[in-house]
Amino acid sequence: MLFDVTLILVSAASGITLWYRISQKIPQLVAIPDEIIIDRLHEDSARIRVFLLSFRRYWREREHHQMLLRYAEKALYKLHILMLKADNRLVLGVKKVRALLDSIPDINAAEPLAEAVEVVHMPQETAIVMPPPPPTPVSPAPHIRTPRIQEVRRRRTKQEGIAGVNQRWSEKD
Repeated sequence: MLFDVTLILVSAASGITLWYRISQKIPQLVAIPDEIIIDRLHEDSARIRVFLLSFRRYWREREHHQMLLRYAEKALYKLHILMLKADNRLVLGVKKVRALLDSIPDINAAEPLAEAVEVVHMPQETAIVMPPPPPTPVSPAPHIRTPRIQEVRRRRTKQEGIAGVNQRWSEKD
């Protein structure tokens, strides 16, 4: 609670200080002539144009295309895997819902409806209609995951990794 109050007070103080500082600068900004503002915009646009031209020249060198394409390939592959996992989860959900629907008796059938409703006769000539008992949920077996034991490899230390890289480089020579 105290932390929340402190955050609220700091936010309010920051907002008031910001409003005070901006209100001091507005008369000075209004006094700037339009010609100076337009010249400044032209200078800024020239800087942006120079940056875009250097980026264009860098892109046309084609030194980094392969690296960028590999990165795009990896990102798209990960997206593909995520979409497949989401699809599998959706299919499992649909199977679960279908199994639950199969376990519930059909309401539109005439015979089960007559058997499901019981009429209890009371001595005072009033009848109470009892609803059927709730259905017991059935867990379908095909979608239940069984725990799997996975082998765990021992991680290499930094020295072992460097030794492996050096060994591979010496084999290439």
